[in-house]
Amino acid sequence: MRDSVSAGTLRPTDKGLPSVVERFDQLAHYLCLHLGGLLGIEVIPHANRRVDATQRRQILAEELCRNGTLSAMLRIPRGQLVR
Repeated sequence: MRDSVSAGTLRPTDKGLPSVVERFDQLAHYLCLHLGGLLGIEVIPHANRRVDATQRRQILAEELCRNGTLSAMLRIPRGQLVR
């Protein structure tokens, strides 16, 4: 996978792609839980509410094939920080 991303040859049909994007999606959710515990507030992945896990992972796969990167946005509400 890394070699394909580096070479720009990664394709949506590559075998390892679903596993990589699934793990990244899980990492983003874990980060939300971990940050939420540290901050004392709910941290959630920032995504379109109409997008389910399958669609979200498809979007991640397309991003990885197109740009060679994976990204996630986390929503941390303002003014709710508990110390």
